Amino acid sequence: MSTVLQTGPVVSPPAAPAEVLLEAENLQVTAISAGDSHSLRSDLKLSGGRGDNFAANGVNDFIEYRLSVDNNVYSSVYGSVTGGVYGESLYGSILYGDASGDNVQDGNGVYTDGVTGSVYGNGVSGGVYNVKIRVMKSDDRGIYRLSVNGVDVSQAVDNYALPSSNVYQEIDLGTVSLTSPGDQLFRFTCTGKNGSSKGYRLVLDYIKLTRQ
Repeated sequence: MSTVLQTGPVVSPPAAPAEVLLEAENLQVTAISAGDSHSLRSDLKLSGGRGDNFAANGVNDFIEYRLSVDNNVYSSVYGSVTGGVYGESLYGSILYGDASGDNVQDGNGVYTDGVTGSVYGNGVSGGVYNVKIRVMKSDDRGIYRLSVNGVDVSQAVDNYALPSSNVYQEIDLGTVSLTSPGDQLFRFTCTGKNGSSKGYRLVLDYIKLTRQ
């Protein structure tokens, strides 16, 4: 049985947010180095109590996350049978629920009220942004550099901390231009490890984008 689509109501979008907080565990992973994996990391000191644990095992291992930039006018689509179809807003992909109004989620956060279809997502509109990340440092972490769409945007960051002394730190990685609509690929590549580190892991809590 096919899903019947109909155009939803057109509404005026709010002003672009000055700051967008993207929880790592909710972001879509588009690529990961061969032989490696990532998983949910639960810890009450992480934002929302969760983060993304990248189990790298060597230099040049990487994990890549996708977020969307959408500079188009607001539009939406609804599934009259099952719901869960995608629309686009000024601020990235929105995923709507069915007529029961069940909350659903996509890679950029929880968005929906399936009854009214009037709740906006927290995606990203085009512009220049300061990028900060929050990580959980420990004694088995690697050194990582961020690139966006294939271009390095930061110096390498050492995620090592002394044994039994996990450190939760927000790190400023500089600015990035996200002016072109479409997918934006945030890749974290391992460049090595501290001489005292037992491994190459990365535990990413969130990516914070602040409009400049």
